[in-house]
Amino acid sequence: CVKPLLRRSPGWHAASWIIPFVALWFPFQNVSDLFRITRGDPPPWLPAWWALWIGGSLLTNVSTQLYLRSDTMEGLLLAAQLNAASQVLLIAAVPLAYLVVRELTRSFDLPLGD
Repeated sequence: CVKPLLRRSPGWHAASWIIPFVALWFPFQNVSDLFRITRGDPPPWLPAWWALWIGGSLLTNVSTQLYLRSDTMEGLLLAAQLNAASQVLLIAAVPLAYLVVRELTRSFDLPLGD
């Protein structure tokens, strides 16, 4: 049983992804804990995945707020450029997110389908 080895309850593992501010750090710790108890250490690429995910998400929020507050073409252009940059970060996070799911699924001997 892995539950005693985790910092947080399963409920916190799920809720931490949607609670503002908590979602900036707890999910990374939760995934790191899962790797630690199944493989010894988290993979070296895990911080890169999290940085891309958080960076892309935050930049999306900034670009949205800028878009909503802009009343000039320059402001709208900047919002569009920031949004494009955020999408690049999020797309770059996708292969690493796949690795997170694949490696944890394999660690728990769950069927993945590939």
